[in-house]
Amino acid sequence: MSAGSFATGKYESDQGTIHQIKIQPETAAMDIDSVENEAPAGAVDSLFAAEVNRGSRAYGLRPRKIRVAFTDEPPTGYRPYTTLTLPVLQKSVFDGINNGDTVTYNGATGTVSGKIVEDINPGEAALGQDNDETEPPV
Repeated sequence: MSAGSFATGKYESDQGTIHQIKIQPETAAMDIDSVENEAPAGAVDSLFAAEVNRGSRAYGLRPRKIRVAFTDEPPTGYRPYTTLTLPVLQKSVFDGINNGDTVTYNGATGTVSGKIVEDINPGEAALGQDNDETEPPV
């Protein structure tokens, strides 16, 4: 993400809950193969936020993201041949993305070079859902 101001937005988790997320305006304006990275409809209904830069061992929700590779004409403020990792706000948009898709971000055009799935820690195993349990283990 570029240097600049952040705005509070909404993020739809893989389970369909809506979380608050802090992103930059150009992330919400990103276009992926003619599909906008719009916030999901509906009100925030989760008590915790999606954290874009959450570490792999930290508790919480790390949103799904795409890696976007730019060539000799990067977004404003970036060096040529930069790869950015950007959150995708809706699951349906993420599901439709393929490697090689065109991305327009902050005045530049790049291509999707990878997808990163959503991650929640402690995760399903700690919730007892990995082994078909309906209740958390005691």
